[in-house]
Amino acid sequence: MASSSNVPTMNLTHGEKPEKFNGNEFKRWQQKMLFYVTTLNLARFLHEECPILEEGETNKEKVAAVDAWKHSDFLCRNYVLNGLDNTLYNVYCSLKTAEELWDSLDKKYKTEDAGMKKFIVGKFLDFKMIDSKTVRSQVQELQVILHEIHSEGMSLNDSFQVAAVIEKLPPLWKDFKNYLKHKRKEMNLEELIVRLRIEEDNRKFEKKGNNSMEAKANMNLSAVVSECNIVGNTKEWWVDTGATRHICSNKWMFSTYKPVEQNEELFMGYSSSSKVEGRGKVILKMTSGKELTLNDVLHVPDIRKNLVSRSLLSKNGFKLVFVSDKFVLTKNEMFVGKGYLSDGLFKMNVMTVVPKSINNNKIDSSAYLLESSNIWHVERSTEPLDLIHSDICDLKFVQTRGGKKYFITFIDDCTRYCYVYLLKSKDEAIEMFKHYKNEVENQLSKKIKAIRSDRGGEYESPFEEFCLEHGIIH
Repeated sequence: MASSSNVPTMNLTHGEKPEKFNGNEFKRWQQKMLFYVTTLNLARFLHEECPILEEGETNKEKVAAVDAWKHSDFLCRNYVLNGLDNTLYNVYCSLKTAEELWDSLDKKYKTEDAGMKKFIVGKFLDFKMIDSKTVRSQVQELQVILHEIHSEGMSLNDSFQVAAVIEKLPPLWKDFKNYLKHKRKEMNLEELIVRLRIEEDNRKFEKKGNNSMEAKANMNLSAVVSECNIVGNTKEWWVDTGATRHICSNKWMFSTYKPVEQNEELFMGYSSSSKVEGRGKVILKMTSGKELTLNDVLHVPDIRKNLVSRSLLSKNGFKLVFVSDKFVLTKNEMFVGKGYLSDGLFKMNVMTVVPKSINNNKIDSSAYLLESSNIWHVERSTEPLDLIHSDICDLKFVQTRGGKKYFITFIDDCTRYCYVYLLKSKDEAIEMFKHYKNEVENQLSKKIKAIRSDRGGEYESPFEEFCLEHGIIH
């Protein structure tokens, strides 16, 4: 029969009947009820008006179709009514069609839900993680709030969510928060959560080791590092906020060395470990001219980056200040060295490593102390232009009217006179150096003999080639 096509068929498995609506969380209940009546093939009656028969209509098929529609609408209306608690049922039972009932509920409670947006946004803005609870559980709480914001039609892009989670980390995570802020590589929310879980597990492991000497003695895992599997230059040194020990991959870098007697392993933080071959002292010659001595450094041939533990430096009186895409290392208000952000990690500006053969006559200093002979007796140039110091800084979020985003400095080591040039991009460094060279050499009738920089990418070719061409030591 033709009328059979107008009667809904129950060809879907019935969904679970939603809990009764009591006036709270209307949007969630509405979505559940819509799904439920959809499984009953009745959802269209929430938005359809009753068809009208013309007066005197005798066509049996049209009459049957209208009767079938009214029957289905009756079912849909009562399914929705039965989803209300008794108080609301009495209020809305007088409405005649499913469409009238649905629209009435929508107008009433969606208007009230509009105030929920302000409440949810306020809850998000006020949310701050605390040290007494796990970061993992608090991130889950924040994810629930972010989901509520999304469900209210307020979209937040992934970068904003990542930045928000980082900003709300607890006080004891300040160093790790700064590290994440300066990572250039973009992360999505899922990747960030994985990093936070690894960091929290590392902290638990370190705390457990500090609180239980007996357990520590029985374990083969001697250290924890977070950044270890990234391919890098084995002569470079990187600051790792998650490492509990200093790590070196090359035996020749050690000025003193002792093989380990028992099997020791380095825990990587990714359920993997590497063998520790030995331990000893490494002396880093910084670009500032000072030497940084690291004691009890682990020799791990398998590791791909040489790592300096941020936490160990702090414990021994050093201060690392992160500004924009660089950091400055000081001790007792005295400048020691610096480093720059590279591929998401902070690389130390190290000129060279002082090997054993050069350091035989030096007295072994206390852990992580600087060699005093190099701290207090760095000689200054006695003639202008004998040595020029240069560095490039990022203005970060501030630009000049001309669109300049960087500035480069040239400081005479003798006179301490400083020239500053604004740059649109770092590759303009070579042109600014040419301007500086022409001006000062013309004014002083002398030649620049040497220039010292952090050897960042902007100071490589063609900057290096220009220095070679003009006999300038770089």
